[in-house]
Amino acid sequence: MIPQLIFLVSAMSALSVAGHPYPSPARQHVKLVPESVKSSTFEVQTESGKLSVERRILDVQMETANHQTVTENVLMFYDPRSKLFWWAHSLPLQHQPLPKNAVMFLTNSKFIMFWNGWISTGKMVILESSDRFSSIDEGQEKALRTIEDHHVDVEGGKFLQEYKRIDLTLNSDFRFEKNVANLVGPTLEAVSRVGSEWHIVEDGPNGGCAVIVLNDNYEVLSVKVQPAK
Repeated sequence: MIPQLIFLVSAMSALSVAGHPYPSPARQHVKLVPESVKSSTFEVQTESGKLSVERRILDVQMETANHQTVTENVLMFYDPRSKLFWWAHSLPLQHQPLPKNAVMFLTNSKFIMFWNGWISTGKMVILESSDRFSSIDEGQEKALRTIEDHHVDVEGGKFLQEYKRIDLTLNSDFRFEKNVANLVGPTLEAVSRVGSEWHIVEDGPNGGCAVIVLNDNYEVLSVKVQPAK
């Protein structure tokens, strides 16, 4: 083996032993904003109560075809025990750990975000992930690589993650605040797991609350509205 090759192999081995990943291929369209990376812990809901997991948010910048710069946020969650990883981009965080009207739930096999959506109208968006990685850094690299591969879609305003959008079948008297011009919908209060069912609690904008029961396929089984006292 020639000396130069011996040196290269040794250097790569040293990086691996030290626990550092090999340098990732350069991204041509997506650039990480280093100063935007913020890591913390966050308590998510589980079947047995709250559990602390890793949370990270960062910004990426992309230059569009007409030479404008687009900035996208990327939100990530990682459970070091199960190695489960979840991520999404372009969420309305507004300096909050999660979007408004959202609950992050962790099961033995997946992360699930229950969310009233970009506008609360009595429907629910469900974003789940069963991806597993050895670290949040490895998951981050996969997320950025996905954005790079689909940068044209992201620049065009497309949301990359697959999600389910379900109608909670709430009647209009409960769903929307009365006597206002803007549509002010319900507030997501809680998500719990009861046997094989999901129990969703939504507070109504006019008072009262609704308990919506979903099955494992997120199909509505029942809705019980409790009027304001």
